[in-house]
Amino acid sequence: TIESWGWEILPHPPYSPDLSPCDFFLFPRIKESMRGQRFSTEEDVNQAYKAGIAAVTNNGMTTGIDGLVRRWEKCIEAEGSYFE
Repeated sequence: TIESWGWEILPHPPYSPDLSPCDFFLFPRIKESMRGQRFSTEEDVNQAYKAGIAAVTNNGMTTGIDGLVRRWEKCIEAEGSYFE
């Protein structure tokens, strides 16, 4: 878990998936690792999902967190208004 890595969990506003690292970083990587596969059982899906998570390296997690910092900075600059 994140806590076991010694990372602090930071709050983010609800209904702001663009500010959640899972939504803009982790889930797309898992989805990409599963794309094009066909699964016969729920267990096959679970194994592929776990493999997708395991494939994200520490460097990859750092990249995701760095992206979060950039997104927060944009949000602050936009004073909370919508931006792309």
